[in-house]
Amino acid sequence: MRFGIATCDITPTAPLRLSGFCARRDVFDSVNDSLTFTALVLEEDGRRMVLGAADILNFPGDGTIGNWLDRVGDAAGCPPENVLLNASHTHGGPLIAIPFLCLSEMYGDAERAYTALLLERVVQTTREAVRRLSEGTLWYAEGTTDFPCNRRRPSGNEILLAPNPTGATDNRLQMLLVMDHTRNLAALGLKMACHPVTTGTRHNVTADFPGAWRAAASAALGDRVVPFFLQGAGADANPRHIAKGDSFVHQPYDALPAMGRALLAQTLHAIVGRALTPVTDLVLRGDVRRVRAPCELTWTDRVDLQRLRDRGNRWERRYAQACLARLDAGESIPDYNDFRVQTVRLARDLVLVGLDAEPSHVVGHEIERALAPARVVVMGYTNGYSGYALDSQEMLRGGYEAEMHLHLCWTGPLKPGLERLLAGAAAAACAGEPRPEER
Repeated sequence: MRFGIATCDITPTAPLRLSGFCARRDVFDSVNDSLTFTALVLEEDGRRMVLGAADILNFPGDGTIGNWLDRVGDAAGCPPENVLLNASHTHGGPLIAIPFLCLSEMYGDAERAYTALLLERVVQTTREAVRRLSEGTLWYAEGTTDFPCNRRRPSGNEILLAPNPTGATDNRLQMLLVMDHTRNLAALGLKMACHPVTTGTRHNVTADFPGAWRAAASAALGDRVVPFFLQGAGADANPRHIAKGDSFVHQPYDALPAMGRALLAQTLHAIVGRALTPVTDLVLRGDVRRVRAPCELTWTDRVDLQRLRDRGNRWERRYAQACLARLDAGESIPDYNDFRVQTVRLARDLVLVGLDAEPSHVVGHEIERALAPARVVVMGYTNGYSGYALDSQEMLRGGYEAEMHLHLCWTGPLKPGLERLLAGAAAAACAGEPRPEER
């Protein structure tokens, strides 16, 4: 196997808006810590793949991601289905095109200019990683963490976005380690499932705890090791460090270094002095499947939408107005959402799965079960953004994450069963089954 890894700075320099919170509508004040993009290129017998990690909320969710993947694939010398670009989902990063009604209306010229610059840096960094290709080996490891806290708390007939300490999360750490030809560690990739929302709606650029973890790793391991963070299926998890009683209380920026060191300690505990699993005979075969998930037909009538516009809360009023505008333009209100499921089989027994969504941990587990006995690394926030992806139980329970139709202008919530659709698509891709349009 050969590998190449390169990192670049993607910190914005011009004033622009940060993403992740609709309430934060002005431009950032200053930079607390730098944002980075890291490209890891793997090669075996002439086949290549790219795994990218960026300190942003999301990669573009406006339909342009295909161009990104084509360009990155060209830079790496691999097909676009072998490119996985994962966003850490930091809520202290710049606004990238996203279909949320409250955020898309703030996406202006400064944000477009930054997005164009980001694409160029992603492509350039991928080329640099290719130039650095050299012999090495790939390894896999797992550990556990107490970092995530479930953020969907039952309260009567409601589900609140609040700490739920007894609720389930994905408490695993999954790691990809690259050793150079001298068997020295060259790169350490950590996947964890948890929202980077530590500092909340404050106005400084920050990579949040993923950046703090990288800084701690660099301090401990030295400059010759490149750490990179991958976001998992953490739609239903926030850091336990901001859970205070019945609320999440956002912390100052100086709380981040300690969080990074604590997460690094758990990372090192999982790999130091333990047997790592070698990943050999790399396959490097990618596949992309589209999943059309149906929505409930809750809001289809103009009269009902007019009533909601006049009497609903602020989110319902905005939603109703957007739906009515569609109808006035002669368009229909979508009664489905398309999700993108991308798989890259690293080796016979190790698969990377990227979803262009915010999946709950149960969705991630369902995909893993469908691909068993292979080891599976499920990443959300990969190759675009199309909304939350909750499992059936959580969709039926409701709550903020289940009400994405109010932010994305669908006819209603997604119908239960999404986890089975996504898992089925991943399994079909890994099995090499023809796509529906090819049958």
